[in-house]
Amino acid sequence: MPVVLVADAVEFDDLPTAVECGAGPVDLADIGPIVDMFTGTRVDMTFERALAVAREQRPDLFVSEHTDFVGPLVAAALGVPWVSFGITTALNPLLDKGFRDGFHRRLRRTGRTRVRTAVPGA
Repeated sequence: MPVVLVADAVEFDDLPTAVECGAGPVDLADIGPIVDMFTGTRVDMTFERALAVAREQRPDLFVSEHTDFVGPLVAAALGVPWVSFGITTALNPLLDKGFRDGFHRRLRRTGRTRVRTAVPGA
């Protein structure tokens, strides 16, 4: 299956680091901006294009990284099963809960309440 860009590419080498922007250590007491970036802004930027590409490709299964919330939303829109995988360590429990809550808020906005999982019993 071909790789299809659904948003403009970003050259990360050209972006300033958090330290260069004056940021200090991440304070997970306020996870709202992090959750909003992953479950809000990123979805807003890529969902429609990802859905259009997926409709053309007609997948039987949608696979996405566990912090990608566009994948399960597209899978839900198409009615196909979805499974995630992790390429990083486990998330901080507060962040994990924030991501799940943010995702479910976004999912409800689509008129759906669940995503079909490809994992039996999940």
